Amino acid sequence: MPLFAIPGGPDLGALGKSALRFLDFLKSAKQTVLQTLPINPVDEAGSPYAGRSAFAGEPLYLDLEELRDEGLIAAVLEEESAYSSRKRSRTWARDVVDYSRALERRKPLWNEAFQNYRDKKGGKKFRDQEERFRTENAFWLDDFALFQTAAERFESFKWAKWPKEIRRRDPDALKRFAKENADAYERAVFLQLVFDSQWRDFKKQCRERGVELFGDLPIYVGKESADVWANPDLFMVDRDGRILREAGSPPDDYNPDGQRWSSPTYRWSRHFETNFDWWKKRMKKTIERFDTVRLDHFIGFYNYYAFPGVDARPEDDEIWREEREKARKYATHPDDDYENGWTPGPQEKFFDAIFEVAPRESLVAEDLGVMNQGVRDLRDSLDLPGMRVLQFSFDSVAPGGADPTREWPIRSVAYTGTHDGAPIVGWIDDVRRYGKRFWKTLDFDAIRDVLLRHKNPRDLPATSHPTPFLARLRDLLRPDRPLLGISQYDRPAPLSVLELHAPALRSVASSQSYLAVFPIQDVLGLPNSSRVNFPGVNARAWEWRLPQGLLSQEVAEFLANITNETDRAPKE
Repeated sequence: MPLFAIPGGPDLGALGKSALRFLDFLKSAKQTVLQTLPINPVDEAGSPYAGRSAFAGEPLYLDLEELRDEGLIAAVLEEESAYSSRKRSRTWARDVVDYSRALERRKPLWNEAFQNYRDKKGGKKFRDQEERFRTENAFWLDDFALFQTAAERFESFKWAKWPKEIRRRDPDALKRFAKENADAYERAVFLQLVFDSQWRDFKKQCRERGVELFGDLPIYVGKESADVWANPDLFMVDRDGRILREAGSPPDDYNPDGQRWSSPTYRWSRHFETNFDWWKKRMKKTIERFDTVRLDHFIGFYNYYAFPGVDARPEDDEIWREEREKARKYATHPDDDYENGWTPGPQEKFFDAIFEVAPRESLVAEDLGVMNQGVRDLRDSLDLPGMRVLQFSFDSVAPGGADPTREWPIRSVAYTGTHDGAPIVGWIDDVRRYGKRFWKTLDFDAIRDVLLRHKNPRDLPATSHPTPFLARLRDLLRPDRPLLGISQYDRPAPLSVLELHAPALRSVASSQSYLAVFPIQDVLGLPNSSRVNFPGVNARAWEWRLPQGLLSQEVAEFLANITNETDRAPKE
């Protein structure tokens, strides 16, 4: 469940009462793990995978009611009848998050809270924690607060456009800038203090309910982030913020032109020279917040794909050539067969450093994508569990064929789907409608045959949720619609699809994988309009929000029954 998708508060999901109600739902449904998307500050598109900081928390997730109860604000936001009426009127008939609206409504309250805190009018809870917080987070807090202050002062996170002395971090200029903008700087620190305090409370509440937190660590940070600005030598950027090499992935079925992620690749040679100090600090901070961490794009630690920067210059090629030569020098397996466009990553030496601060058993490899033998060997040599996804397991399975979930290893985390895929009911219906056209290796009859083996006579089919015709038409005509954008809206699904909802969950839960995780959309059997994002496409991404009233006692019992049937319920 993405934090921003939790129902119950104004504008978007957040910490506080609504998050605790969701934890209560999990407990009643006999769930023991909650996996979230990254909680770092999001970029202008709302993406947490190109965040403004690898260390900070997103202030939009703050519990405003606690600020009121601590005497820092007079009143909280009133909940609107529609979470975002302006955005809802021009998009699908669904609940969506509008980040600009959320920010607009919260900024005055943050300012009020900070002014009262600065004047020692309330906030004792946070004041008691401030010294510890500043000491433990000194290695990133100053840079982030300066970055946030400069973005506010110059009205842009594009630090490449800031004045040269700030852009290039002249020490004297930064001191003057911090002094001249002391209030904005301290406000940025204050918001992170509150986030730290509230997240600690949230984690404590999880433990009291027997729920572990499963986090997500993006492999890259955004180009317009405090980390790249403060440490340009660690990234493939120049001193003025121009990307020399951009991270991404090669062409595939989702994106025929490949994916550009708008993040610079790492200058891994520099990380080797510093014994991965920045990464160790990042990992240590993440492990403080979560019990288990998914290593996003694990493939990139063995080898990574890179594009020339959008504003490439001829001299960039020489810099890139030198970095590639250093990469082969540092790599554990320099002589492996690396495909065109791929460069050796830090490999085992990276994990030797990471395991100094993070227990091996706390990490999960997101091993989806181009899994060559080198990636598999690295994952297995580290004894890290990978991911197994139902939607990716039916290639070339014929009707009457073997159940692919029976082959999943114990050292894996099993999923019906992931955040950048279609919800399971929508995916099955897409295969039924378009399988022969788009996915030559997928056969609806084969999928149905396998899943019906996991059917319980008491199962009720999912509910069909068709999108109104005009909304579907707008979606079809939009210019940013990806080639395989068939999973962006809803059509009435037949019973032959809807009755596979519960069997799909049960098939994953009955695998031998040590952990099974369901996206909340799949628990509820929601349609394609509840999709979180589409790989490589920012439009209409990261904005889905679970409508209120769906997490009923009946749903909790349904999930608890599947958990009991597959022997995954916590022991009493």
